[in-house]
Amino acid sequence: MLSEKIAYIKGLAEGLKLESETKEGKVLLSILEALEAIEEEFDMVYEEIDDLEDGLEEVEEYVESVDEDLADVEDFLSDIGDMAERELEYYDDLFDDEDSLYDDGCESVCAEEEVKELEEK
Repeated sequence: MLSEKIAYIKGLAEGLKLESETKEGKVLLSILEALEAIEEEFDMVYEEIDDLEDGLEEVEEYVESVDEDLADVEDFLSDIGDMAERELEYYDDLFDDEDSLYDDGCESVCAEEEVKELEEK
């Protein structure tokens, strides 16, 4: 849009056959040169913006990829945690009743014998 307007003004200036010897001609030609320089600067800025947008898209894709990988790792660790929790519950249940594992029948008999020994003394 800007370049079209500058081209239009340039065409008007050429149609007027402005001469750089007159004061008005110098001013108008200088303004026209300034407008062309501004247009070139805008073009460079727009190119840089396009490059930045391309780079941003690459970064967004990379972040999405890392996010997906992180979600996979979280799922994996959650599965391992669940499995470890189930195993702990299994072993807790297995060793929960200590008396049943270590009672060989001697505990109550041995305790009675100890009481008798103490009574005899």
